[in-house]
Amino acid sequence: MFLEMPWKGYSNLMLNLICCTRGTSMTEDIPLEITSSDMANLPIFIAVLIVAAVVVRVYFSIKRNEKPPIARVFWCATLLIPLGVVAAWVTNQLLVNEGSSLWVLSYSALGAAAVMLLVEPLVSGLIDQTDLATGTVACICRDILVIAAVSALSFVSLEIACNETFYRIPANSFGFSVGLLATVLLSLYLVGQRHGGVMALVPVVCCILGIAEHFVITFKGEAILPSDILALGTAMEVSEGYEFTFTAGIVTSLALLEISLGLLSLIRPRKLRTPTHVFPAIAANLCAFLLVTVVGLSGFSNIDLEQALDFGFDRWQPITTYASQGFITSFTEMVNELPIEKPEDYTPDEAQSIEQELATVYDSTYGSSEQRAAAVAQFNEIKPTIVAVMNESFSDLSCFEQLQAAGYTGPAFYNSLPDTLVRGTMLASVAGGGTANSEFEFLTGATTAFVGLGKIPYQLYQMNGVNNLAKDLKELGYTATAMHPQNPVNYHRDKIYQQLGFGDFLSIGDFEGAPYYHAGVCDYATYDKILDLLRTDEAPQFIFDVTMQNHGGYDYGTVPAEELTNYWVEGASEGANSALNTYLTCINASDRDLEYFINELRNIGRPVVLVFFGDHQPSAATTLNDELYPQEDTASHAFRIYQSTYLVWANYEIAGNTELNVYDTVGANEIAAITLNKIGAPLTNYQKALLATRSDVPTINVAGYLGADGLRYDLESEDSPYASTIDKLQRMQYLEFASKVQ
Repeated sequence: MFLEMPWKGYSNLMLNLICCTRGTSMTEDIPLEITSSDMANLPIFIAVLIVAAVVVRVYFSIKRNEKPPIARVFWCATLLIPLGVVAAWVTNQLLVNEGSSLWVLSYSALGAAAVMLLVEPLVSGLIDQTDLATGTVACICRDILVIAAVSALSFVSLEIACNETFYRIPANSFGFSVGLLATVLLSLYLVGQRHGGVMALVPVVCCILGIAEHFVITFKGEAILPSDILALGTAMEVSEGYEFTFTAGIVTSLALLEISLGLLSLIRPRKLRTPTHVFPAIAANLCAFLLVTVVGLSGFSNIDLEQALDFGFDRWQPITTYASQGFITSFTEMVNELPIEKPEDYTPDEAQSIEQELATVYDSTYGSSEQRAAAVAQFNEIKPTIVAVMNESFSDLSCFEQLQAAGYTGPAFYNSLPDTLVRGTMLASVAGGGTANSEFEFLTGATTAFVGLGKIPYQLYQMNGVNNLAKDLKELGYTATAMHPQNPVNYHRDKIYQQLGFGDFLSIGDFEGAPYYHAGVCDYATYDKILDLLRTDEAPQFIFDVTMQNHGGYDYGTVPAEELTNYWVEGASEGANSALNTYLTCINASDRDLEYFINELRNIGRPVVLVFFGDHQPSAATTLNDELYPQEDTASHAFRIYQSTYLVWANYEIAGNTELNVYDTVGANEIAAITLNKIGAPLTNYQKALLATRSDVPTINVAGYLGADGLRYDLESEDSPYASTIDKLQRMQYLEFASKVQ
């Protein structure tokens, strides 16, 4: 069937493909079209041709009593992998809008095989026959051209798989990216003793990164950040609910990989005619490798890319910078920011003094009030159990006006709960994913605003010396239990929870036989586990529950059909509405389970405080936001999705508390201090200082903060009237967190 397609010019195919990866044709929009499984015959046929060519080449080598071309056989074998992968995806009907990409892949594979089997022997033979000086110059010229070409091809291979606007990347970012790739290629060229095999790592990694970036953007609406590389195992663990569909961009990326492999097969050193030249050549290559690596690392790591390349990094939505500047430039800038920045002229004594001063402000105001005194006396007498539930992707999407217009008013029970101590909007530092950062902020009281964009502290730091809620409560005689019905190694939780002071960690093995809903163990199964702990141990407990049920993706058919909601948001695509309704169905289930849990706690016969919050909005909300507000300013656009919801509730009357359902906008790092303050629990000086600063800066997250005037400010805004308060917060956090982990 594939042979019915007319033979077209390669350049015309590439032009059409660039249009396909942008989602448009040169003449008309391209509908979402699944490639027929019959087209899998094309890459299979090309693979068979390559294998046949290799067999013929080996046959004639043996017939002529020549040395078998083992290296060329291995090079050709690498071409079969992309062909096999694409054939498998097409067979399973997981390739959409392929345009002419399958033909480009086929031409590229055949061309690369021709280079490996025909061109490389010819070029190498001519060079080997020349004298030493001429051969050396010829090798250098050949290798420089190949390194330059492969650097550019690897860059395009990465971008075309994931970036619909890669053709708009400015020349300076393109030059930086290609230069960095060329430096890496040169280092591998030298350490590999001027062979192309080791260098193949660069185009292979670029292609894999591009494909991975495509899926991360598709599923989460976010770009790959440095910490995500360390969290790869976690990503694989939670990827079961997603459908990995290839596009023309991905197939074209694989085609460019094939071309790169063909070019790299040309690189091999000139054959030395005397053995005495071998060891000096090896030594020279290794010395040159060390020099290039040291100079490259020092050079690239010391560049302020934003200033050097004249761009501004969008810290609300890094994905926009990835799209405009390219993956390599953006990712490198974030890697350079991995160390936690020390505040200017920082000293521990000064930070300690600031913290003590602000703690004194708290002690002299609310800390000395009659309400606080009554709550403290009550707390010391009853020592209530504290249960914190961080509910996966739980949020109230009625913040989208168009969804309100469609009739959605949010989770019914959650919004109608009449007797909360405090509730409101939680400004999150993540959206669509990054659960571990929300729990990090809640437990430690530290904001990732001062840790840095793109970092997952659980993946980067040892937490043994870090003060946190679990340790604080254990010092008061509480036991501390964490639970998460998933693999315990995800985000290093098995190690981090122990370092934070949790005595027990209940993970997926402790939920054997538990019912599932959508993406994992249902919420009420974790609530039943909490109730069992409360009923079997009368001692005061701190229980931290990280649920799993509502995790993405939100494909149709992952929730019971009879429960599926039917909202239709005008202006959003059919796919966005489908994912949205799956998500809202999950939230309805979570809402029912929360109602069950709170009703059980009302009658459990012991004092319990419940802290409930969503870690972030779902990826479905990111898609909805982009489709409904495409031309919105960056800050407003991001603010809508970098928020979640929270409440604090108790099954007993808090002494001294005169108001219920107080609404307060907070950050995840402030919830613990606010809760302990409300119920009369002891506070550390850092928690007191955090509460004292809220009169100026009510809340903060990774990309900005709310001032007491109700306005949003950038973290680095020098015109803000609250800049000095932000500076104090940063110094205190460096004292309490960064100085203990760096």
